[in-house]
Amino acid sequence: MYYSNLSYILLAYPQLEVLKIRVNYYNQISHNYQLEFSAIQHENLKVLIIEGYDISINIIKEIFQMELPRLEYLELWLDKRDNNTSYLNYDLYNKFPKLNYLGIHSCSNNSSSLSDIPFAIINDSLIESLVELDLSKGAIYDEAVKYWLNYCPAIHQLDTLNISYNCVTDEMIERMNQLNIQVIAEKQEPYRYWSACE
Repeated sequence: MYYSNLSYILLAYPQLEVLKIRVNYYNQISHNYQLEFSAIQHENLKVLIIEGYDISINIIKEIFQMELPRLEYLELWLDKRDNNTSYLNYDLYNKFPKLNYLGIHSCSNNSSSLSDIPFAIINDSLIESLVELDLSKGAIYDEAVKYWLNYCPAIHQLDTLNISYNCVTDEMIERMNQLNIQVIAEKQEPYRYWSACE
């Protein structure tokens, strides 16, 4: 299908509980058919997955502007070329009060700036109500993990943190495993291209 404003699907199916979209790479790069969402309210959607190649920050902002009071599971794939974290300023708890799983893929910290996504995404207000935070399939390095350990007490409130398929060293994974939460850290490959690009 060609993508357009997917809010019309939600409006047409008010009882819909699961929406999964896989974005076509060629449609994305052609810019002829852009994925969009409007700031609507949907009372029954529980699962929203937007999977594909480099979902733009604008699309994620549009998703975060929707009112989804029963949303429990949100999985998004970021544009790896854009480390803009302004969309993380949204109050996700008020927007999605039932959210217990948040998956953000294609995360990377290419510099030591705290504005980079892996640093900003794990702020207290964002994760304090989550059960599982999934940051797998990205290019997260030790600097981000050190920051989480030193400056993010809310990380201890998670049940599960998934950082598989990133670029974290064995030493840092060992430190993460000392947390009183389940840490999933499979297949770290620091010298390889991102898993999310495959």
